[in-house]
Amino acid sequence: MADEDIQNNIRSALQSIIAGEKQRLDTMFNKSDDDNIKRVEKLKPVIAALEAIKAEITDYPEIEFKSYGYMANVVINDKGGNHRLSISTTYGSDANEHFTVEENQYFSFGDFIEKFHQCRGEDEVIRLVMDAIGKHIALKKSLADRKQK
Repeated sequence: MADEDIQNNIRSALQSIIAGEKQRLDTMFNKSDDDNIKRVEKLKPVIAALEAIKAEITDYPEIEFKSYGYMANVVINDKGGNHRLSISTTYGSDANEHFTVEENQYFSFGDFIEKFHQCRGEDEVIRLVMDAIGKHIALKKSLADRKQK
């Protein structure tokens, strides 16, 4: 009988721990799901603007746009390197109600530049993207003009 009492006590204690931990995890996961939904909603206008930009620059297939709902990437591939802008947001915390743009430039000769931008609104994000794309297109056009001379 003593062995059965021990077994029942262990089973009861374990079930109590499991129930408490499951409740804690369910609360945490539900909050995470809610935050992810808010992140996706906050990023929607940026993704819509990126789609509009993409429609305007069809002559430049080396410029790629990728969207994952909660994150978007703009990648400019070139013979001389690669320029990437990764756009995301951490919605809901007091310090992070903004967009984060991680900008990376890789050069074929081995150098690397990394910058982090904190943007308060969609306009700042789009300005960064437009600046990178505009500079790339201007470089391509300038080099093409030089080739013709």
